[in-house]
Formats: sequence, C-alpha cells, structure tokens
Amino acid sequence: MVVQSDSGVIGVKRRLGGFVVVGLGWMVVIGLSAVAVPVCNYHAPQTDLVDARLDFSYRYFDDPSTLGPEIDSGWMKLSYAQLYDSPDFGYSLDGLARINLSSIVPSSGNGQLDGTVRYYSERDLPVYIFGEAEGAADISTIDSELGLDLRAGIGYGRFYDVTPLAKALQFQAGLIEIGILSEPLSDEVLMQIATEIGRQIEYENASDLVTIIETIIENSMGMFLDARALLLIEQTLASSEIKRYCGWTVQAGFGAGFSTISALSDALFSFTADSAQAEGYRVQWALHVGLSGPYALTSEYDLNASASYEYILQENASLEGTLGYQRSKIRNALPTWSAGGTLELMFEIGTMDMAIQFELTRRPDGWVRDLTLSASVDLLESKQVQRTWESGTYERSG
Repeated sequence: MVVQSDSGVIGVKRRLGGFVVVGLGWMVVIGLSAVAVPVCNYHAPQTDLVDARLDFSYRYFDDPSTLGPEIDSGWMKLSYAQLYDSPDFGYSLDGLARINLSSIVPSSGNGQLDGTVRYYSERDLPVYIFGEAEGAADISTIDSELGLDLRAGIGYGRFYDVTPLAKALQFQAGLIEIGILSEPLSDEVLMQIATEIGRQIEYENASDLVTIIETIIENSMGMFLDARALLLIEQTLASSEIKRYCGWTVQAGFGAGFSTISALSDALFSFTADSAQAEGYRVQWALHVGLSGPYALTSEYDLNASASYEYILQENASLEGTLGYQRSKIRNALPTWSAGGTLELMFEIGTMDMAIQFELTRRPDGWVRDLTLSASVDLLESKQVQRTWESGTYERSG
C-alpha cells in the first residue's frame, strides 16, 4: 500500500510489540508464572475477543509576555481489535486512528483498518481460504492520501480463546492467597471448570455458574467454600480485564492495490505470520510479521514487524509493552522506515489509580520521547467498601 506518513509507526504499533520486553518476560514467566496446566491446552469451541481503547491528550500554555499561546495542541487515538473463530468460519478486524488537534480543531490524522474473513474446509484441519481488505489514510490540511488493498489466498493455523482457563487459574491463585485452598486444584478439575466458564452464555445468570464451580471445587477437595471464596469467584468471572488467547497462523495471498496516487497498482503479493501465547493468567504476548508488494519485491515493498507483551504484576498492578517497525519502498525512491514503542505501568494505591506511560517514536527529524503521568482519586467512595461482601447473596441449600 502506497500511503506514506511521518508517523507511519501508527500502522504497526497497534498489534504487537516488546521484543526486548518479551526476552525479559520469559525470565519473569519461568520464575513467577509457572502453572501445573499450560493455559494454551484449553481450546474453546468458539472464540470471540473484542478490545477497544480511546486515548486523549491536550495541552494549552499561554505566556503573557509573548503574542498568542505557545502551546495549543493535542491528539486523540482510537484503536479497535476483534477476533472471531469457529470450526467453519472466522474473521478479524483491526483498526487504529490518530487525530492531531490544533486549537481544539482536528488538523491532520492518519489511520489504518484491516479486515479478514476466513473459511475452513475441514474442522479438524486448520487450512483456510481468506479474503482481506486493508485501507489506510493520511489526511492533512495541505495534502491527503488514501489507499486500499484487496487480497485473497490460503492460510494455515488457528487462534483459540483461553480466557476461561486463565480465569480459573486466576481465582485459584486468589483462593490460595486468602487461605481457602491449601494446594492447587488438579489439572482435570481446572479443565472441568474452564469448560463450564466457556459455556457461560448458556447460564441464565452468573450465580448459577458460580454454584456449579462451587460444587466442582467442593467435591474435588472435600471442603466447603465460604462467602469470601464465592465473592472472589464471582468477581473474577465478571471482570473483563483479562483476555487471553493462543495460537498461530501463516498465510499468503495475491491481490491488487488502489490509491489516490495511482488508480491501480501492480498485482500484489502478501505474506503474514502471527503468533500468540499466554502463560497462566498473568502473561500474554503476541508477534506479527507482514510483507507485501508487487512481484518485484526488491523495487517496491512494505515490511512490518511488531510485538506486544502484558504482565500482571499483582491484583492492582500491570505492565504493558509494545514495539513496532515498518519499512517501505516505492519505485525509483529510497526506502523509508519508522519505528516506535510504548511502555506503560498501571497500578493502584489505596483509592488512587495511577499510570506511567513512556512512548518513543522515530520520525524523519529524529526520535520523539513522550512521558505521561496520570492519576485519579475517588474522594467520596472507598474501594474497600465497594468490595464488601453482602451476606445472603449466596445461600447454601441442604
């Protein structure tokens, strides 16, 4: 796709990053996140993961000794990702957009949207044919550029939602921490609980599922769960903070590209490889590599590689890292490249939520460093009060 941007990293930074963080992460995983049953052993019959995020920043500074404000600008970022997969059919949608603001008014922006549809010929063999559409835009007050690529081809592999088993491991760790369980549950019991969580949509209400999980644990451990344990299980099931998936895909295809510069480009070749792995409920990492261009790849191409890493340090603290690299070349021109990464630490201190984010982006004029500190405090309500157990929510019969 022939769409250039000074902040081209935005097209690759979304998916996946942290090559350095991933290397360190493996050491953390080995030391702190070993589990009896690998979370990727669980395969949900249907995967449906959705993630969306909106980030906003604006600054205004006016020194009375000079004419007009010195700083009156900001930005807004919107990202969206969805992954759906069933035995016969699947699709994915990834989008990222950035709007630059000047005097509160949008001044420029760029974005990328990629949608893929997959059809599996056999349920037991993860071979699929796919159709893909990828659009990109770079819009400014001076000049604008739009591009669209259409591709089709064949691929191999699947991704699986392993969140049910990750949640089972999460509340198991919580039950051990508060002294309800003296030892971990067996692999068979954890898989049985994960299967029930994966069928959550079939239950009329959450308390029915909690009751089933309660029965499974009590029967396997020969004990009774108290109100604290049931509340912990309920809160874990209701939380949407943890989403884990595993798997890999490799695909290759052919297509054509269109842009405002050229109505129709040469036939395009594309290759992509993706991989994701979860370690227990604490760790999620993912990798992506993509290469596309006409048949003469040495004269024109678009290469991108990216990675992401997330680690839950404890109940109220997490670390996320991303890294992306993109290199593009058009005919009769020198290659251009961009790179960027972010590192974000989020944690709670009492009733205060805090976040530290560092972003590094490579632009033609050099490296741009952006450090953001943010904090919010609930002045009227304590988190401890919010987590108080109301007796009588669950009543034991018999």
